[in-house]
Amino acid sequence: MGPRRIRWVVLLGLLLITAYAAVVPAARAQNAATPVATGVSTLEEMLAYAPDVMAGTDTPETHIVAYADLATQVDAIGVPRPESIDDEHFVRWSFGLETLFFPELLLTSSLSARWQELIGFDILDIDETLEIGEPPARTLLRGRFDHEAIEAAWARLGYQMTEVDGLPVASLNPDGGFSIDSELGRYAFARFNNAAFLPDGTLAYAPTLDGLREIIAVTKGNAPSLADRPDVSSMVSAMDEPLVSALLLTGESLRYESLLGPVADQVTRLPDVMPAVELALFGVTAGGPVSRPLSQTSPTPEIPRATFKIALLHQSEEDAVTSAQVASDRLASASSWYSMRPLAELFESMDAQALANPPVMLLSLVFADNSFATFWLRMILTRDLPFLAW
Repeated sequence: MGPRRIRWVVLLGLLLITAYAAVVPAARAQNAATPVATGVSTLEEMLAYAPDVMAGTDTPETHIVAYADLATQVDAIGVPRPESIDDEHFVRWSFGLETLFFPELLLTSSLSARWQELIGFDILDIDETLEIGEPPARTLLRGRFDHEAIEAAWARLGYQMTEVDGLPVASLNPDGGFSIDSELGRYAFARFNNAAFLPDGTLAYAPTLDGLREIIAVTKGNAPSLADRPDVSSMVSAMDEPLVSALLLTGESLRYESLLGPVADQVTRLPDVMPAVELALFGVTAGGPVSRPLSQTSPTPEIPRATFKIALLHQSEEDAVTSAQVASDRLASASSWYSMRPLAELFESMDAQALANPPVMLLSLVFADNSFATFWLRMILTRDLPFLAW
């Protein structure tokens, strides 16, 4: 997985400059949130709109999808949605987002890029996100969008309106190119080149028009989705708690060579043999502990404790049983490659179980008081996963 900034560092930098930045307009239209089907998680719903990027010859090497449910996480933290960045709740609200994996440019450039003015919405309007594939990724957004403001932004930026399968589509550059001289190009590169509102109000973006066509084809039932894949659906179904953020990765990304890259031969491999991993789903439940403003000296006690959830798809039930034992033993005895801190210190409790059909190892790790829920992201983004390496 390519290097990406750790969100708690980015958030701190963002919060330090807010005092000097122009303020997002305080008045914000009260728009209805994108509806979600009763009894279906937003992760499942959004995967049903994601093209099957694992089919064919261009399967992602590591990163398949990234998901975040901002609305549920901030509800768990107990902070009202701010109306602007100068809202009294904005700082704590922002710290509550640090446990999520979502399109970081919408937060890190929220001041300098003037997203509300530029594209018609900003981070404060978003409820859920799904990024599909490796960068430059396609993006699905659900939230409280002002359709007229977004369509006005398309017209202002020079998008050309066209139609795909009867759905209006705005296209700025159909081939994935972008101008670094434009404000949109400087901040978003090609991410927002092509856009459309799907029938249920989900906002879809793709660097190329063909990429957006694939999303629309899935939406119309004319192409398979990631949710249609038995391996993906089995991983999602294995999760016994709702997730507020998740990463679906290839099993190859957990090989020692993939995790450690050029220094793989300099690390003494752990003696236990972890079975081959076909697919991996990492996620986190709502809650904390989360970082807090410097003015807040103690944790907020009413925030629920988050759980780091891991599901590994193996080739057989026997492999899933072995995987559960190996992961448990390593968590109890191994140390972080990144900090050299014993892994057991990061978690209050650990539970590993093997499922027979499908053959999945499910690992639940509850964060300790002296750690933060952001550690699940740090461990993945720095490839610091010795307890899963195979």
